[in-house]
Amino acid sequence: MQAQPEKARQFGVKALNRALDGVLGVTAIHLCFGYAALVHERPSGYSFLPELAECPVQQISIETAQSSLDCSVLLKLPGKTIILACWTFQLMRSKHPK
Repeated sequence: MQAQPEKARQFGVKALNRALDGVLGVTAIHLCFGYAALVHERPSGYSFLPELAECPVQQISIETAQSSLDCSVLLKLPGKTIILACWTFQLMRSKHPK
């Protein structure tokens, strides 16, 4: 959905709604820019995030550190539980236990 937001707007929400139809448990979706160690050019924000407000998915998982996402966009998702990852490969160092 993030990689091709125009196509996602055409049928992504409908497909997600259909996939979740009848699901009784807690539902979640993860949106990402791709594997951060390999995908070096990313947009500064999510192109397809506010559209998920209309989906029955209860939890939305995103990452912010690699994209420097402005978290104010999350205000457009009332009623959703946000799973927010904030790690970055820029600080990859081995930590040795003391």
